[in-house]
Amino acid sequence: MDCIRCQTLPETLLPLTRRIRKSRGKWTRLIWRRGRKPTTPCLGGEPELSSSGRSRIHLMAEYCAICGCGPHRTPDTYARATTEGRGHATQHHFVAERFFGRSSNRPGTQTEGIFASCPWGYEGESALFCYECHEELLHNPVLLPEDFKRFARVVQVRGLSEESKTEDRAKIAGHIALFHEVIARGLSILCEEAERAKSNGVKGSH
Repeated sequence: MDCIRCQTLPETLLPLTRRIRKSRGKWTRLIWRRGRKPTTPCLGGEPELSSSGRSRIHLMAEYCAICGCGPHRTPDTYARATTEGRGHATQHHFVAERFFGRSSNRPGTQTEGIFASCPWGYEGESALFCYECHEELLHNPVLLPEDFKRFARVVQVRGLSEESKTEDRAKIAGHIALFHEVIARGLSILCEEAERAKSNGVKGSH
């Protein structure tokens, strides 16, 4: 994220939470902490508290973590069948809250989770996406019959198959970890191929 500009405000005016402000025609997010340096440094140098005791804040531009568009937060446009609806800002957890027994739709509700702690160290963390990349892409992966057959075969070879469900949820935890491995290793191969093609001056293709 690029810092659009820096400004200073009296300490009494700085809230402890994040807020949204519209600047230069785009919705941006103000990120700061009372009496501390911003979590993301400014391109012009790391800010300090001024001699007058005024804290400096950063106005950070927001971008979709996948397509790179600039999501907005215009009221009453989320999920609409318009360009505004497709470009509305939304958050997505790296690792689903339900895996830890929590629900994003029912805050405070706790059930038995699949993982006691996050195997990847990203519990509770999320990223910003546009509605289109979040709801249309991430929530609806395309898996064809041959893909299921291959994945089921790997599940079998890894010793993760089940004849019947038990109280132990180790198998489904293994399926989740394996599925992430499939995605991560596939992306690694595609990135290597893309870098080779780029170095050879070849344009990418699907």
